[in-house]
Amino acid sequence: MKSWSQDALSSWRNSQQTHLHRPAFTGDPMDIRAFFTAGALLLICLVAPGGFAAKSPKNGPEPIRLVVMDPLAKELACACVKGYGQRDYRKLAAHLQTALKQRVTIEFSDDLAESIVGATPGREVIVVGDRSLVAHGANKARLKAHPLCELTDSDGSTSLTASFVARSDDPAKELKDVAGRKLFSGLNEADDKYAAGLAALRDAGVEPATEKRRNYTDAALDVLDSTSSPPPVAIIPSYAVRLLEGCGSVRPGNLKVIGKTRPVPFITVFVANSIRPEKQARILQALLSIKEDAKLLIAMESRDGFKPASAQQSATPRASADWPDWRGPMRDGHVPRLPARLPATVKFVWKKGAMNGGLAGLTVSSDRLILAERDFADERDVYRCLKVENGELLWRMEFPAPGKLDYGQSPRATPVIHGDKVYLLGAFGGLRCVELASGKVIWERQLPCEFKVPLPTWGMCSPPLIVDDAYRESRECERIVGRTGLCHRRYPLDQPWIPRSLLGVYLRRIWGATPDRGL
Repeated sequence: MKSWSQDALSSWRNSQQTHLHRPAFTGDPMDIRAFFTAGALLLICLVAPGGFAAKSPKNGPEPIRLVVMDPLAKELACACVKGYGQRDYRKLAAHLQTALKQRVTIEFSDDLAESIVGATPGREVIVVGDRSLVAHGANKARLKAHPLCELTDSDGSTSLTASFVARSDDPAKELKDVAGRKLFSGLNEADDKYAAGLAALRDAGVEPATEKRRNYTDAALDVLDSTSSPPPVAIIPSYAVRLLEGCGSVRPGNLKVIGKTRPVPFITVFVANSIRPEKQARILQALLSIKEDAKLLIAMESRDGFKPASAQQSATPRASADWPDWRGPMRDGHVPRLPARLPATVKFVWKKGAMNGGLAGLTVSSDRLILAERDFADERDVYRCLKVENGELLWRMEFPAPGKLDYGQSPRATPVIHGDKVYLLGAFGGLRCVELASGKVIWERQLPCEFKVPLPTWGMCSPPLIVDDAYRESRECERIVGRTGLCHRRYPLDQPWIPRSLLGVYLRRIWGATPDRGL
């Protein structure tokens, strides 16, 4: 980790350099993985005498694993700015262990999938970090988790913006002035701040050519190093400017902020769904209680401690660009932001020929896009999974579905992605659960035949409804348990309040059933 003595800083300030060389490690979280791989730093949490995880009995429950991905944790940021970027999560872990009376182990990471590899099924995991990046990592790691609470910063805010930065001598004063420039992005594309940045540029009526950089340090320094005219600009997290200047990567005053994105949720605590609800409540209570501990608030660089996650944020974690269900993640047709106007010319990233008579919407989760189509002989339903970034075919499944309907025979129901599974409903009532990774069929049902209901004139159109821990047993409808597709209980489907083609797929721990095992 790069540090500077007072003499070195004085010497540097008096030099004629516009900015310093690029340190091997700046505290930028995107540097951490390479730094770990090189063997320069290894963080191992050991149970040691006197340590915070030392007093749990040997035959007690397996310890809770706390994975910290907060870029302002002291193990993940440089120690160059006093009282900033030095959050002490070890003290938070000790607080949790005392409150829960259970061992808590801690790990600092920029890759959630690597951190939980080899973890036993059902392991109790808590993850804290940038909300959108943790959600993306959980999806990649196939970890079912949900937001529990959010950490306030020193101003009491739970959100963060991204900043558009330019050289101090750049004539640009606001975003509309960067038309025709290059934009160096120091953000992960799964980061909500990246999507917010693109939206801000569209609102300003500009579409700069975006070039990805490895991290925010490289993005900022490439702006300073560039000899292009007009010079490029960069988009970086708002907290980064203070760290870049404090760590000596950028000379104070060499960069200026010419715009910011809308705020998006920042540091959020996620808990694995495998943790019992009553324990989740205890974890939440323990986290909320730090607002009464002045020393712990200082250690966490927080004004008000943690606040409960809002209802909208308690949905299944997902990447910011995900569209895993009919009309979007919340089935409400809403997106965080829309541009004020569309560009005059469409720029295609890739094109892929569609098949016969598609009627269903498409869905996206992480790097996968699911299409519901019909073969050219009009005898089989076809489902394709494409790679989001280039349209590459990852898998294709076909299922017999002969017959005739008004408006064609293609599937009408939007495929629904839930965790590592996709639920597919054809117009003739064939319902299937397949693996998102491979398309392999996990289970299938033929609804009209099995439940003795006539096929509607236009076929079955309603997408499968996935409900996780939200089912009220007093309501009457059909329940099919997730993994196996076994019917747990049957009710009439002709109630006046429920569409005849609506199907609820409930993934609830009940009578020994879990989302992974079914019944």
